Amino acid sequence: MNTKPHKLKFILMFMLLFVLQKTNAQTDFPVSMATSAPTQLNPATTGLFNDKFRIHAHFKTQVARAMSGGIKGTGVAADYNLDTLKMGLGIAIFSNSVNRTALRDFNLMVSYAYRLFLSDWSLISFGVQGGFKQVGFSIEELSFGSQFDPSYRGGFDPNNRPSYMPPSNKISLDASVGAYWQAFLGSSILLKTGVAALHLIPVRTDFLNEETRLKPKYIFSAEVRYGGDPLHWIPSVMHVSQSGHTYTEMGLTTEFRDRANFASVGLFYRTPNVLIPTIGFGISNLSVHLSIEYFLRNNFSQIFNVSVLYRP
Repeated sequence: MNTKPHKLKFILMFMLLFVLQKTNAQTDFPVSMATSAPTQLNPATTGLFNDKFRIHAHFKTQVARAMSGGIKGTGVAADYNLDTLKMGLGIAIFSNSVNRTALRDFNLMVSYAYRLFLSDWSLISFGVQGGFKQVGFSIEELSFGSQFDPSYRGGFDPNNRPSYMPPSNKISLDASVGAYWQAFLGSSILLKTGVAALHLIPVRTDFLNEETRLKPKYIFSAEVRYGGDPLHWIPSVMHVSQSGHTYTEMGLTTEFRDRANFASVGLFYRTPNVLIPTIGFGISNLSVHLSIEYFLRNNFSQIFNVSVLYRP
């Protein structure tokens, strides 16, 4: 009896579960890019900026050398500062995919935040985010590179596909809440800290006719900005917990500022084994941030992040 197709079936099942977990994490940005995509990490930051309107776009890719096409994430978010009403309104659309059609994860979220001014130099913001997530996959479209040469995209033998499994598609509600506090100490030090709980409605997905759920995720973040002239120093830390798994990311960014223009460089470490160098620049209303998440013990799993922020 030939058991090879059955073994391949279970290997693909395991890999798809792994990919599903990683793709759900694609919507999160590392703390090194939190200034470009704050609403992705905490809905309370909606509208929490000095201008009236901003729009943000991002692109993210990972494990492209181990899996044909890799895991790609793209998205656009916009939020509006209703300063006179002490409110912020926002909307975000983002999508993740594996091999274009093997696994698709589409998200549409709207957010609302309200600010309370504790004093002339301190405020706290509360935010809520809600929408839906659509997850679909087709195991027939999944393919991998050679296990002996991760840079080669074609090691999967289509003749050894598992038995046919029907495509799956699932739509589920999603919701998050958050709080964010910021305060000025004198004219040169700005403190920021926030807490958020994501996926409060357990997101349901179908995997081979068995229901799985994306568990709630909890995020704590803190940042200190020392606004020297012309250098700004920004140490920051983020702690994430989800379903018993935790990690902490910490690092330092240095900015050289000339009025509305800036250039920045930073280095971050995420437990247990990830280094994240980052660079950024801003000219007038436009800013761009780039980072690479480099896994010290698994270097084929590099993750590339590109983020663009525009304030009209």
